[in-house]
Amino acid sequence: MPLSLHVWDFMDRNFTTIGPEATLGEAMEAMADTARGGAHTRSLVVADQDMKPMGVISMRNILDAFKPEFKAWTALLGQDGWASALEKGLKECNYRLVRDYMVKVPQLKLGDNLLQAFRILTERNLQVRMVPVVEVEKIVGVVRIPDLFEAFVEAYRKSR
Repeated sequence: MPLSLHVWDFMDRNFTTIGPEATLGEAMEAMADTARGGAHTRSLVVADQDMKPMGVISMRNILDAFKPEFKAWTALLGQDGWASALEKGLKECNYRLVRDYMVKVPQLKLGDNLLQAFRILTERNLQVRMVPVVEVEKIVGVVRIPDLFEAFVEAYRKSR
């Protein structure tokens, strides 16, 4: 039965965390380093020192942090202002903190089933495409949209 698939069956145990006091520049570096290692992550779990989840920060959240510079500079200088806006935005990444741009997301528990994961990842308008899986208030994994899709494929195959 498809609903008997639990989060522990399809969650990803290989995930990267970052602290809330890290800078956006550090978050970009962590995402790039993770991608160089072969993972296809576009998000990091924001966690405190005890691995308690606080939220998620994605590439999209970081790119959205650049919007104020682009709006201000392009309003003043038109398209010619893009280079200056990008340069200023990149410098600001060393001063902007993850905690100010992360998204608070719901959490899954190990025993949650496929339907519960589906609801959290698809029925809410989340700004990120992964949620942490928590056991005893500590992150033990994450479920990403591709993980959920693969679980649906598996459930489909079992139901035929």
